[in-house]
Amino acid sequence: MSLFSARFTRPGPGVSKDEPDSPAIARFFQILGRKFSKLVQLNLLFLIPAIITAALCIVLLVVPGIPRIGLELNLSANEPFVLNLYEMYVVPLPLILLYPFTAGLTYVTRNFVREEHAFVFSDAVEQIKRNFKQFFLNGVILYLFYVIFSFAAIYYSQTLDSWYSSIPLGLCMLFFLIMIFAQYYMPVMLVTFELTLKQAYKNAFIFALVGFGRNFLLTINFLFIAFLFYMSDIMGLTALIAIFFVILLFFSYCSYLVNFAVYPILERYLIKPYYSKEEPKIKDEEQRALEDNEFFRDELDEEWEEKKPEFVYINGKLVKREVAEAEQVFMDAGREDHKS
Repeated sequence: MSLFSARFTRPGPGVSKDEPDSPAIARFFQILGRKFSKLVQLNLLFLIPAIITAALCIVLLVVPGIPRIGLELNLSANEPFVLNLYEMYVVPLPLILLYPFTAGLTYVTRNFVREEHAFVFSDAVEQIKRNFKQFFLNGVILYLFYVIFSFAAIYYSQTLDSWYSSIPLGLCMLFFLIMIFAQYYMPVMLVTFELTLKQAYKNAFIFALVGFGRNFLLTINFLFIAFLFYMSDIMGLTALIAIFFVILLFFSYCSYLVNFAVYPILERYLIKPYYSKEEPKIKDEEQRALEDNEFFRDELDEEWEEKKPEFVYINGKLVKREVAEAEQVFMDAGREDHKS
């Protein structure tokens, strides 16, 4: 499965309906070029909470008077390695506060991938407010996972005395990889569907396996980006380019890359099934029957209500039909989707 295997057929202004679809990799760069200025704006917007979070981490790192707890690891017979638990688990705590801001980042880049319009500031802020609780709780879950996984990895790495003793460490690393894959899907699902965290995680782990090849290539892309940052630090001359990249594009580009890769899977397995093709057919059958015999009107009305799909896809979000009808839940209310 290719990372750039997305295919979208949404028409827009100035695009002929008979024009053949561009290859996915070409579409990736076409959208990137068209939305470049907005991606820069989005990155600068996200940079504000990112800088505040980084400052909090630095404060925790340099604050005096706090005891540092060390854990000695026997990685070498000659020089035991001492792990600073304070720096590992206390300093990164403010990152939990940053995670809710990825809701706005994800929503805007998801719309770009779908070639739909999005207002960078207002839409991002609205989605942060609307999804703050779920994203914050997911941030807490990720932090707890990090703590548990790191302790498990440290423990199992200290008990490697035979080949079978490496099995728990291998399983631990495999679950870590699957958790990373699942997180590619969590943000876009939370801003697209009316799901609980439990439901979102269930789907995310399924997609982590279903789209394993795509997820693996996506991870390789991020490792390559990390390698480029590492090389820029070594060479020195390219460090300035890396700094400008982080300031202008890094966060929004990563979000765009993830959504471009994973959104087609969501569309295939979660969105398209709810585009009911039976609805107009049932309506036609109902109309013909009513024209033939008025006696069956009530019976057909009841049958139609039973056959209605449980969920409806309304302006970018799947919501339960009864909720949509009763409360008029529209995620993109008042805005007309168009290709910009």
